[in-house]
Amino acid sequence: ISKSLQQERGCVLPSFSFTELPSGLELMELFTTKSIEGEAIKEYGNGSLERGVARIQEHFHSFEELRENDHVFCVILHHLKHGPSEQTQKNVNYHQNAIVLMDSLKEALPRRYIHVPSTSYVFVDGDLIDFTYWQRRLVELSEFQLQINPTRSVWTARDWVNQRSGYTLRVYAGFDPLRLLNVTDRKQKSPLDLYVYSREAGRLITHFEDARGTLGLTNSGSQYCQGLTILVDDLHGKLPLNPTKQDLAFSEEAHGEVHQANLFAWLSAVTRLYYNWQQNKFPEKKRRTLLTAEVKRHLPTIESFQNPNHSMKPMSECTFTRFTNIKWTKSTGLIRTVVSKCQLVSGADTLTRILAPAPPPPIRVPPVVARVPEPDVRGGSRKRKADESSDIETESEDSSDDEDEPRTPNDAVARSTQYNGGSSVSPSSSLDTSDLRGEHYEWCLNNELEGSFERERMHRKVIEDLSKSLETRNAENQRLKKALEEAQAEVATVKRELQLQEAFCEDLRSRLAEDRVLTLL
Repeated sequence: ISKSLQQERGCVLPSFSFTELPSGLELMELFTTKSIEGEAIKEYGNGSLERGVARIQEHFHSFEELRENDHVFCVILHHLKHGPSEQTQKNVNYHQNAIVLMDSLKEALPRRYIHVPSTSYVFVDGDLIDFTYWQRRLVELSEFQLQINPTRSVWTARDWVNQRSGYTLRVYAGFDPLRLLNVTDRKQKSPLDLYVYSREAGRLITHFEDARGTLGLTNSGSQYCQGLTILVDDLHGKLPLNPTKQDLAFSEEAHGEVHQANLFAWLSAVTRLYYNWQQNKFPEKKRRTLLTAEVKRHLPTIESFQNPNHSMKPMSECTFTRFTNIKWTKSTGLIRTVVSKCQLVSGADTLTRILAPAPPPPIRVPPVVARVPEPDVRGGSRKRKADESSDIETESEDSSDDEDEPRTPNDAVARSTQYNGGSSVSPSSSLDTSDLRGEHYEWCLNNELEGSFERERMHRKVIEDLSKSLETRNAENQRLKKALEEAQAEVATVKRELQLQEAFCEDLRSRLAEDRVLTLL
C-alpha cells in the first residue's frame, strides 16, 4: 500500500465504482481531483499520471472477459522492495523481486489449499494454478474416516470407537518419493510429515516435521520414514485455531487437553495401521529397505504427473483406497488393531500403488534317473558246458578280435538278445540262460529304483524338517520383536504419564505456594 495512502488515523483504501470500463480521460479527471489517490497513480506511472492511468486500464482489459462473475478481483503489486538477499536498498531490482514472488506463490498455493473446487480459477502471473498437489505426489494415497470426541477421553469412554458425539475427521496417508529423492544425507531417512488443513477451502494450518514423537511412534532408525506423509483434513472447522489461523490452539478450549490427546491417539493408530500394512508386503528381514526401493520405483511416474496437462479431480471428489473390517482395541496406552485381519478396498483415484514382490519361482528338483547296468552276455560267461561234448571251450580275455564276429550260431543269438533288451526268445534249447538274464535285469532295475525312491524320501524329509525349524525360528523372532515393540511403547507411555504427573505436581506446588502467600497476607 502506497505511503501516500497511509495516514495517522489508519490505512486508507479508497474505492471507486464504475458501471462500465472508464476511459483514460475519465480516469485522468478523477485522479486529478483526488490529490492523495492521484499521487499514488502518478507514482505507479513512474512520475507520470497519464502513464499510471494507462497501466491501470491495461489491467482492467486483462480480465474483462471475467466481468460476468460476481467474485473476481485483481491485486496489483508495484515496486516490491523485498526479494533476493543479495540486493541492497540502494540497488533494488523490482522486476526480479516480482518474478521471485510470483514463483513462490505458484509453488506455495497448491500445497496450502486442498479443497479449491475445479470451478474456481486462480491465476498467478497469467498461469492457472492447479490445486491437485497431493494427488499428483503421493504413492498409495489412502483415506481414513475418524470420529473425534473433543470432550470425552478415549481412554475412559465406553463407546470410544463408535462415538455418537464429536465430529468426523478425514485423514489421508501416502508416500512422497519426491521428498525421499531430495534427501542428500544418508543419515536422514525422510521421516513422517504431518500436515493439518482446516475449513472448507482446506487451508494449511500447521506442519509437523518428523511427527513421530508427536504421535508417540518409534522415532529411531528408518521406522515410519520412506517419505511417509499424513494429511489431516478438518473440513468442518472443528479444530481450535489461534487468531492468525496458523497453528492449533487447544489451550483456548475448556477440554483442550482431552481434545488434543484424542486427536493424536487416533492419528497414531491409523498411521501405524497404514505403515505396517505396506511394510508387511515385503520379507521380514529387509522390509524397510525393500519398501524404500518400491517407493523410489514410482519416481518417474510421479514426475510425469507434475505436468499440468495431466488433469485430476479435486481431493474432496476423489475415491481413494480405504480399509475395512478394522477392529480397534486399547492396549498399553495405544489404540491398536490386528493388521492381518483388516481388508483393503482399492480406490479408483489412487493412481500409484505399493506392490508386493513377486513370489520366487518354485524349486524344480531334477528327476532321479536310474542307471541299471546291463548284463554282460559275452563276458564272464565264456565258459559254457556243451550239451553233448565233455570238452570245455576256453576263450582268452586278451583277444579282442573275437568280439567283432560271433563264433557260433548260438553266440549270434545271444548278442541279438542283448541288443533287444533280453526279450528275444532263443530258438535253441542250449540257450536256456536267457530267462535268467532277464530276471537279473529286472532285479537290478527294481533294486536301483527302490534305492532312488528311498533317497528321494530322505531328501524330502530333511527339507521338511529344515522348513519347520525355520518357521519356528521366524515365529519366535516375530514374537520377540513384537514383545520388544510393546515394551518400548509401554516405556514411552510411562514416560509421558510421568511427565504429566510432574507437570501436575509442579502445578500443585505453585498453587500451594500461592495459598501460603495468601494465608500470610
